Amino acid sequence: MDSVLVARPHLLEILDIAPGRVVLTAPAGYGKTVLLDQWDLTREHETIRVRGADLAGPAMDRIRETLHPEASPRRQ
Repeated sequence: MDSVLVARPHLLEILDIAPGRVVLTAPAGYGKTVLLDQWDLTREHETIRVRGADLAGPAMDRIRETLHPEASPRRQ
């Protein structure tokens, strides 16, 4: 079986212009690591640091609230 990489220029552009930290979140197997590898190849002499985390529960809830406040569960 041959491997095929999907070009995602729009996502690479977003990573290029994003100020500060970026949170990538998607289910397993959706290409987060491949995207970061592709982006790293476009960075000529820059160092990028990547940290992986499996966030669940309250930690992930806070990230979701920050990214999508309108979709957050209402707190009482």
